Formats: sequence, structure tokens, C-alpha cells
Amino acid sequence: MIAIQFKDRQQAIADYLISIVPPVISRIKILQTSLNHVQGVRVKGNGIEHQKYRVVTRKIFNTVLINSNRLPEAGFNLGTYEATVKNHLANPLNQLGTLNLVGLSALVKSLLAYNASKLKKLLVCPPDDLASMNNNLLSTHSVTSALDRDVLKLAFDYTNYNTDIGYPIRQFFRNEDMVVVCPYCNIMEADYSETPEGEVATHHFLDHFFDKATSPLLSYSMFNLVPSDTICNGTNKGTNNFHDDYHQNPHAGGFLKNLSFEPVTGKVNATIMEIIPKIISPFGDKIYKKMIGNEKAILQSSKEGNINVFKILTKYNRKHVLEDATEVLKKMNDLITTRASLKHFLERMKLTNNLDNYKFWYQNEFSKPFDEAYFNTRPYAKLYRDLHDYVMKADTNKINDNIRKHIY
Repeated sequence: MIAIQFKDRQQAIADYLISIVPPVISRIKILQTSLNHVQGVRVKGNGIEHQKYRVVTRKIFNTVLINSNRLPEAGFNLGTYEATVKNHLANPLNQLGTLNLVGLSALVKSLLAYNASKLKKLLVCPPDDLASMNNNLLSTHSVTSALDRDVLKLAFDYTNYNTDIGYPIRQFFRNEDMVVVCPYCNIMEADYSETPEGEVATHHFLDHFFDKATSPLLSYSMFNLVPSDTICNGTNKGTNNFHDDYHQNPHAGGFLKNLSFEPVTGKVNATIMEIIPKIISPFGDKIYKKMIGNEKAILQSSKEGNINVFKILTKYNRKHVLEDATEVLKKMNDLITTRASLKHFLERMKLTNNLDNYKFWYQNEFSKPFDEAYFNTRPYAKLYRDLHDYVMKADTNKINDNIRKHIY
């Protein structure tokens, strides 16, 4: 819902490549070696190299074998590795024909060619191009089956390489500290902090916008990783496969003016009975589909649209949220009726009534950022700003025209 913004995007990209390219290349080379071996290329290398690729080779074989036929680890020890590989390749029941080993090898080779230039592009591919780059790489080499993707995951799954790949990825996002609250909901914390003793106090989860199971090539891609809270990541999204047409990647942008939280009350200054996420975009357009898919109204059971997936309607209509929103609405109505709060504040600070001072007053009054660029730093920041705008737009008092002129 809220766009993720880096303090210095180009520097962040450079830093990410420096930290992640070497270990990723190393793991892809291991997969390349194992793919060569299962295609009959003569086994070479010393004991140290063997320790790196023996596990991957065995997993490639076992990817296509049922449990009772899977090869045990013992046969892949240094002394038996070559004979085990040869024997299995000679076995007509090895099922390797169900894998596109030639295509997989060609894909891996292309990623490493020319100083890994294609791999580097993949790792920092712009968010809007992630799906097309992934699909083009797979289709070009006819790597399309679920089994082929399982083989790719032997190199593209940082849960298997927690120390050399998973740690630097997590550390990068911790150091960048790009969000304080989850960009999907703008409610829950999604930052990382430690005690002086180095113990974790709070931490975010890195959601794979395009999931690892169906898009393993994007497992390490910087703009496919979204710092989020545990509910949005693990409970709301869960195993739902996101799609460019029906879901919004916060790295690509937020909904902002295309969505407005509006209060439902019986009368002015009354208690807010309901918060409605009002969709401004017309039905069926690109942004509309990313919000609630092809539905004509919010349907939280739907797997399409961020509003549905992340249960935004329910989250913004909990009792304490409605109570807090009511207080915001009352303060804003008091402001446009009397202007006393703003006027006295500015007078005390000896400030003129310009836009910067108005923002200063707003942030002091509500403890929320006024500008959209900083909504990720405070929970419910967009809700508060939308309530503010709702009151200002409805007001017809001429004395407040100068404020509206500044805001819009």
C-alpha cells in the first residue's frame, strides 16, 4: 500500500551487489558443476570441491525419484562419488529424462557469462520488470516444469545457504532501515533493532513478492524482497502466489491518491462507525486490479488485490482504530471551525502561516508525517492524512482557503 523508498537508491543497489554477488556466483557454480556431472561430464576436483557439490548432485538425482528409490548420502562420499554417479546414469530407471538438464545448464551458463552481467541485472532488476525477466530467462532455455524449478532452487534458496547468502541479504535490509512499519498494511512494525548486548529486540520478515517456489530465480533479487510484519507475510499472504496484474509491489509504488480512507458517521463530530477504503481508480484499470482484483467491491476472501489479501478493511475497522480516528476527526473539525489550535500554536512558535509551518503543526498535533514520502515511518500515517484531507475537502469556510491552497 505504501511505497518503499531508499535514502539513496543507486548507492543501495551498488551496496547490495557488493555484498551478495560473490556468494551467489559461488553457489551457482556449484550447481553448474553438479549439472555437468549428471550429464556425464568426467568428475574432477579435490576433496574440498567435492564437499561443495556432492550434496547438490545427490539432490538433483533425488528430485525425480520417489522416496523408496532415493539415493542415500553414503554413496556420495569422496571415494564412492564417481562410481555412484556413473552407476546411476547407467540405470534406465533414473528418471533424469523428466528434467531439462540441457536447458538448466544453458541457463546457469548464461547467468555466469561476461562477468556474471546477466546475474547482476537479475539481482537488482527493477520491480516492474521482475516477472518479465524471470519468465524470459526460463522460457528462453525451456526451463518451465516444477521439477526444473526445484533444481534451480538448489542454488536460489537462501534458506539453504543461511550463512553465506541469507545473512548478508538480511543484514543489507537491516542496515538500510528503509521502513519502520509494514508497507503492506501501514500498521505493524517492520524494522530491526538490537539491544546493546546484540540481542534482537524487533525484526521484520522479508516477504518474497514473487514466491520462491514458482520464481526461484528471484529469490535473491533486491526488489523482490519486501520488509514486512509477520501477519502480512506469514498469515495474510501465506502461500498465495502474487502476480503483477493483481498485486502491488511496494518497491514499485503505493496506492496513495488511488485509495482514500473515508469515515462513516451519523453527523459532524459524531463517532466514526466505519472506515471505508474508497477506491478512486475506475473499475478494471491497472491500479484498481492491484487493489481488489476483478471484484466490484472489497472481498477479503479473494486472493486478488492487496486490500483483500492483507485484510485492510478488517484491520482498519477494529474498535481502537475507530476510536483513534474519531479523535483525529474531532481535532480537524475543531481546527476548521475555530482555527484556534493552529493559530495559537503558530503564534507561540512565532511562525507564519505557510505550508512548512502547517506541516509542522500537523506533525506536532498527530505525531504522524504529513508527506506521503514518510508514511512508512509511522503506523496509520495514511489513515490520519486521509482523515485530515476528508475534513479539509468538505469544509466550505473561506477562511480556510489558504490552508487548502497550500495542501492541494
